[in-house]
Parts: sequence; C-alpha cells; structure tokens
Amino acid sequence: METVRRQLPVVGSNGINLLRQYIHIRSGRRVSRPSQIYVNVNQRCNLQCKYCDNWKSDGSNELPKQTWLRALDDLLSWARRPKVNISGGEPFMRKDIYEILDLCVQKGALTGVVSNGYYFTPKLAPRIAGLGLTNINISIDSLDPAVFDVIRVNGRAGHTGRVVESIQRIAHEVRRQGADTKIYLKTVITGANLGSLVPLVEFVEENGLDGIMFQPLEAVFGRREDFGDDWFRRTDLWPDDPALAGAAVAQLAELKAAGAPIMNPSGHIAAWAPYFRDPLAGATGQIEGTGTCTIGHSHLYLNFNGDIHLCWDFPPIGNIASALASQQWISAGAEDVRRDIAECTKPCTKTCLLDRGLKETVSAYRQLVAPRSRDEVAAAGDLRLDLRHGDGTGPHAEPASESPASWTPVTLGASDHR
Repeated sequence: METVRRQLPVVGSNGINLLRQYIHIRSGRRVSRPSQIYVNVNQRCNLQCKYCDNWKSDGSNELPKQTWLRALDDLLSWARRPKVNISGGEPFMRKDIYEILDLCVQKGALTGVVSNGYYFTPKLAPRIAGLGLTNINISIDSLDPAVFDVIRVNGRAGHTGRVVESIQRIAHEVRRQGADTKIYLKTVITGANLGSLVPLVEFVEENGLDGIMFQPLEAVFGRREDFGDDWFRRTDLWPDDPALAGAAVAQLAELKAAGAPIMNPSGHIAAWAPYFRDPLAGATGQIEGTGTCTIGHSHLYLNFNGDIHLCWDFPPIGNIASALASQQWISAGAEDVRRDIAECTKPCTKTCLLDRGLKETVSAYRQLVAPRSRDEVAAAGDLRLDLRHGDGTGPHAEPASESPASWTPVTLGASDHR
C-alpha cells in the first residue's frame, strides 16, 4: 500500500503530461509540458574523456547558482513532477550542487544526477546518498584499466579502481541509510570496449545495482554540425569491425531478453548494429512505426550557459538568464523548432530521446519510485568494498576537504577526441 501511495502522484502527474503532449501533437494547441528535463549545470570536468570536450572549459560561461535556482523553481512548479536529470561536465565540481539538487527534490521532481563518481568519497558519499535523489547514474566504460583509464584519463593509472570503489561505496551508503535512490551505470559503446560490455552487466548483477544504460558513440555528444558528418572516421574510438560490434550488441540483446537489468528499450538495442555498420544512415524515427520524432513535445534541455533546447541537435529557443523556460516552451519559436524536429531524418541513438513505448515507460517509472526491500537494506551491513574488478591499487587519496570545489581536478596530458 505504501508503494501505491508513493507511485500514484507520479503516475497521475505524468499521465496528465502524456495526455497534454498528445493533444499538442494532434491539435497544435500549446498545452503540453515536458515530462523529461535534462540540465547541464556546468561544463567543467576533472577528467579528459576522449569522446568529450567539456573538460576544455574553464567554467567562465557557467551560470551562477541564483539563476539556476530561479529558473528551476519556476520550471518545476509548472511542469508537474517531471523526471529531471542533472549532469555536466561533472556536476559535483560545483560547490552549490547540493542546493540545486535539493530544490529539485523539494519541488517533487523525480531527480537524478549523472556523475563520473570521483567525488563519492567516504566523506561525501553519506551526504550524496541522503539527498533524496531518485537515481544516481555513474559513468563507466570498462572494468579493465587498460581500456577505461585510456578512454577517460589518457592512461593515468588508478582511475578504474577509484570509480569501481565509488560505485560500491555509494550503493552501500544508499542501502545503509534506507534510501530508495536507484544506482545505475552509464556506458558509452566504443570500439575500445566491446569486450567490456557483458562484464559490466555482470558487475551490476553481482553488486546488486539497479541497472545499466548503454549509449553508442556519437560525435562529441552528438554535435555533428561542429565536427562534420565524417566525424567517426577521425576518432580511434569508432569500431573498425562492424561485425564485431554487431556481435557485442547481439550479446546485450540476449542478456536483456533473459532478464538482465539493461535499461535500454529493446528497439534501441536493435538499432545499434545497423548504426555501427553505417552511422550516416537515416533515422528510423523515435516513435516505432511512425518515422516521426515528437521529442519536442516531451523533452526540455537546459545547457550550462542557460540555453533552452528541445533537442541538442537544434538551435535554442531561449535562455533562462533572460526568460523563463515555461514561457519559451509555448513560444512561436518553439513551435517552429518542433516542426523541424518532426521532419528530422538524422541518425539518432541518444538514450535521452528513444521512445520506450507505453509498457516500457510505465515499467521504468515504477522501478524508479519503488522502495528498497528490507533485505536490500539489511544487506548493506555486510557489504565490503571489493576491488577485484578494478586495478588492484587499493584505496585512493581523499580530497582535502568535503567541498568538491576544494579538490584540485587531476591534471592530465593533452588529448584529442578526433
């Protein structure tokens, strides 16, 4: 009964949002509200991932805390319990990230955060676990240091072990506190880690985590316009052998069919093998069978500089520094972008955009808001950090202070994503 009481407000609010989106799509009446909101609160990052260039930022173009709090307060008061994903950059490099996350939680949003896990230290993990988040997504591309350390930190030793330890620590702390926060892994599929995908799924199951989401490699988070349509020919991370990539994808499909906690929709997984064969092929559409993308009626994206997007691949419809996102959502400019999105035929494998279908959507939301079982909470007392999947370097040095801002990011050698 308690579970039902927890789920009813979420189901009701998102059901209303889905109805509003349907009316907007069919009639043109601007009554929809976003059910998925993605917020990049910063661009800075303490790592240097080869498929990303956020780490090149010095943070000078990031918005102050009060601008974010004002914008999110308005947006979440209007949007009716949406799913909010806070990311960056590395969001925990902002010393005010706790206030931003707390506001989202207090406004009733299903609030998640995406992190590389570097700041989930013994001092900070209890605070993070106690924020009341719906989910914590941790980025990890392999359990093999020879693979992951090269992708993420240019070969700097010790990163893999630290991330594995951070994952286990935050999972333990969530259970110890009796929190319902779900722990997911986020993995980018590249040519370098095809042999690492199944072990990651097994790691999720062995450690009692809640799931894993895979994302095929794109052009620096999909900014194909900046890097050209041949971007995949200019990176050493693209799979050289489409057949090998297809075989790895087939393994994931089999695992999901057998009940493994892979969070991607089955239709999403099925699109990867053709994508790795020809990344320039036309999109199949986000709504299965229609070939029409309706993401502009359900998703909203706020970038680190305040730009408001309906899709990352289309121009912004405004900026939260000068206008409320709730007002820009119903503007004439937003309608123009929605029409352009509906006609889009670009290849698209972004995990944030794929339509799950009603059954998978309901299942995903139910999992997000389901409470932890007593057995899961009790098991936390017996958990011990186990680095057998890491690099064997043992515990890592702590930040000088509990504040992420006081921890100097690692300085690494130059890296080129091309």
